[in-house]
Amino acid sequence: LIIVNKIDHLSTLAREPMVAEHPNGSLFVTGYMNGSDSPQLWESRDYGKTWQSVDVGTPDEGAQGNSDVDLYIDSLGNIFLLSMSYTKLPEDISNFDFATMKGEQITIGVSRDEGKSWDWEVISQRDYDDRPWITASSNGDMHIIWNDGKGVHYASSKDAGKSWQRQPDVHSK
Repeated sequence: LIIVNKIDHLSTLAREPMVAEHPNGSLFVTGYMNGSDSPQLWESRDYGKTWQSVDVGTPDEGAQGNSDVDLYIDSLGNIFLLSMSYTKLPEDISNFDFATMKGEQITIGVSRDEGKSWDWEVISQRDYDDRPWITASSNGDMHIIWNDGKGVHYASSKDAGKSWQRQPDVHSK
């Protein structure tokens, strides 16, 4: 791999980033920051030379998450932003019990207008929810999996993310 044109864009922390290309050529990048109240998303319309923050909504509107993320854009341009909420670190961690930290929920945001507006839904709200992933099958159905230490869980959508149905667990551990 030879880096031909290195571009640095530093505005905020974004751990474990994901990138996806929209059918219009725009690039979208997400990553998480524990101190955030809602998921982070950026868009570039010039192949990564410049980036703009995308307003995904507020926590009151359902845009919740400060940990593991995944990003998928389908052939119609629908953007799927999957985000996990994790115990938020307090300002003063000197007496904080790190053993109490855990995943708390998984949410999915869907935009059908290139990121201008978002519909959010809680997929799971179980202790230790962790590692959410999203993809589509060849027929366009959407699939989300995650675990909580007690099994691998699964939800699907047959209507481009307008509604989600829990499916039988993939595995019990």
